[in-house]
Amino acid sequence: MRSLLSATCLVALVSTSALADYRTLETSAAQDRVLEQLSALAAPGKVFILDLDSTLLDTRPRQVAILRAWAAREGKTELSGLSVEHFQSWDFKETLKRAGVPIKQIKALEKEVKKAWGKEFWSAEALAFDLPIAGAGALARRLHAKGATLAYVGRRSTQEAGTRAALARFGFPLDERAQLVLEVVEKVPGGRKARSAAAREAREKALAQAAGLGEVVAVVENDGLRIDGFRAQFPKALVVHLLTDGPGFTNSRGPSLQGFLRTSDTVPHPGQNPDVPHPETPLTVVGVPDGDTVKAETPEGERLTLRLIGIDTHEKDD
Repeated sequence: MRSLLSATCLVALVSTSALADYRTLETSAAQDRVLEQLSALAAPGKVFILDLDSTLLDTRPRQVAILRAWAAREGKTELSGLSVEHFQSWDFKETLKRAGVPIKQIKALEKEVKKAWGKEFWSAEALAFDLPIAGAGALARRLHAKGATLAYVGRRSTQEAGTRAALARFGFPLDERAQLVLEVVEKVPGGRKARSAAAREAREKALAQAAGLGEVVAVVENDGLRIDGFRAQFPKALVVHLLTDGPGFTNSRGPSLQGFLRTSDTVPHPGQNPDVPHPETPLTVVGVPDGDTVKAETPEGERLTLRLIGIDTHEKDD
């Protein structure tokens, strides 16, 4: 008997990105205009800086997988129903509140959640749960097809191989004109101020590297706190704020997007994503190291490690 794991497992933790504050499946005429502005700027020698986390890629499924696996091991039954809709910001107190954790328990549980999250979030294995924001891959392909250079920017220096694999799996261009530009944050002694300074320096170096690829004509970013900085650093560029889980407030005015879908696109049903493999694409199970983990292989030979807490699987005979 040979076990087959449907690729549905990759999306099973994501019921929808459209509920609550995440509205990435929405479309509008205003959004069409911003997307058309971006496309109109694409040309040889023109650089688009595209943020990775919560802009091109949805990391909420990763966070759900990490915390549900931890909760199962530690007997934290209050997190048994944790879902992506509970993650609308990077504030764990807010996440726990949305998940229905009693107010009196949130403060103590938050400390444990942060610790568990920190151990796993930056691991290469956890990347298997990331999914593209709907329409992000299609936009990247349109820009690239017109000759533009894409700089995928993010704080993923410890996850480069996994990030490349994820982008390739979801159809994002990756070549000389579509490069990963990762922030390498050095470990420094000291407290929060020292760490923040190191993170800023890493960010500045990454942006300088991206700017060295050509003329920066556009930036797409979800963090409102960074939007103002981008508009100051690249005053001639179109800086677009994607309204997902980053801070929504900006001092400067400019275009924003709920997502990357156009009114002419077929809007997927909740739980579907146009940029992920068809749910019937089989993954061959090659090993089950423990009760929470499955090692699988795609038809193309790519090896994946998947954590399956809360996911139903099925088996088929040859």
